[in-house]
Amino acid sequence: MKWFKKKFFVVAALFLGACLAEASPLTIYDQANLGGTGVAVTDTYTIYSDNSIYSTNSLPIPGGLDNQISSFQLDQGYALVVAADPTGLHPSKTYVAAETPITVNTLPAELDNAISFIRIVPWRDVTKKGHNGGGNDNPTVDTGWYYNWQMNLSRGQEIDPMRGEYAPMSKYHYQTSDTRLEENVMPMDQVTHMLGLNEPDKAGQQAAEKFFDITNVTVCLTYYDDLQKTGLRLGAPVGHEEAANNDNSWFSRFYTEAKAAGVRMDVIPLHWYDWGGNPKNTPNENPRNVLNRLAKYLSKAYHRYDRTPLWITEFNANPNRVRDVQEGFLQLALPYLEGLGYVERYAYFQPSGGNGSFYTNGLLTTTGQLYKDHVSTIGFTQNIMPPALTSVDVGLPSEAGNVIYSSHTDTYTVCGNGAGTGGTADEFHFLYETISGDCEIVAKVSSMV
Repeated sequence: MKWFKKKFFVVAALFLGACLAEASPLTIYDQANLGGTGVAVTDTYTIYSDNSIYSTNSLPIPGGLDNQISSFQLDQGYALVVAADPTGLHPSKTYVAAETPITVNTLPAELDNAISFIRIVPWRDVTKKGHNGGGNDNPTVDTGWYYNWQMNLSRGQEIDPMRGEYAPMSKYHYQTSDTRLEENVMPMDQVTHMLGLNEPDKAGQQAAEKFFDITNVTVCLTYYDDLQKTGLRLGAPVGHEEAANNDNSWFSRFYTEAKAAGVRMDVIPLHWYDWGGNPKNTPNENPRNVLNRLAKYLSKAYHRYDRTPLWITEFNANPNRVRDVQEGFLQLALPYLEGLGYVERYAYFQPSGGNGSFYTNGLLTTTGQLYKDHVSTIGFTQNIMPPALTSVDVGLPSEAGNVIYSSHTDTYTVCGNGAGTGGTADEFHFLYETISGDCEIVAKVSSMV
């Protein structure tokens, strides 16, 4: 009997191996609801297009289904970018199958029978905590991802065991050219994202931009638009702290123009240094007050920009604040950001002058050790709610609410709008479960903004 069990196990393993060998990350169909002809798309990091602008890593769309795709199935563990334009320009859309496979039975109207561009990349469960800088700091602070404001080819071809996945950035306008992207980004086979232009709203910050007026929203949009050709999940250009404050901010105007043009922005990166908290006159500010201002800013940004996920690519309690404030702020902010469903990633920016830096003489400071010791959770949330729970708007808020559920932390982020509960006509978003009989509910409300 013991021999039979071993023999059966071997046969089962061989059969499973055969099945895996035949599997493909994507199957496309020429009819809705996975009907008609189904064709496997097998290669990752390859651009499938009948007219790709890139000479390398490019193949025709399989099965002759150029402009004939009406549905598809994407396997778990992959991200997919599809576009109607064969160069990858808009209209385009990103799909991520992080926790479960994705079945798209009906494509959006602008993509139905119109897809001429496909790119698949493997998806990794990357933690929220990241690092910005050259990536050469030792000792490391144990992050899941990092970036260095550049497109470093060798970094995009490896996963650093201590720094995690690399996110290339097209910091300057000339890095968005077809030639630069083909040489420096397309050969990267270990990346999933591409970050856009860095602080183009700050005139004179980057000398190489001064002749191209990159601070002009329309000019910047023409350069950012080209990044769609990479077929990677895209981060919008990252502006200064005023980005989410009003409709007339540089980024608000950029976002409005980009959205009207159909340009894809998969995540919204932000910088935040609490400049609105009068930091020069409050070097010993209460860290709780700093966190409260950050929380309000993030909530405004998420709602202002159509609930697109946020990355905080630079943040601290402000360089004018002492180390005790920096560390007190981090002790509050790190668990808060981990539980906030619409923040996918964050990266603390070390202030110059030593009042919050990670390193002194090649050794970790107390701030660096605090950041290193913080255990981070998976950033991307596919938002699959437990079936027993329901969310609904109460009253008539001007904007519909939603709930983000993270299975990684078992945390719900309830995003609502309206007048609240202080008047005679309540307006808010409500998450509930219907239960009959006796029950006990224990809930921890981590914050209310």
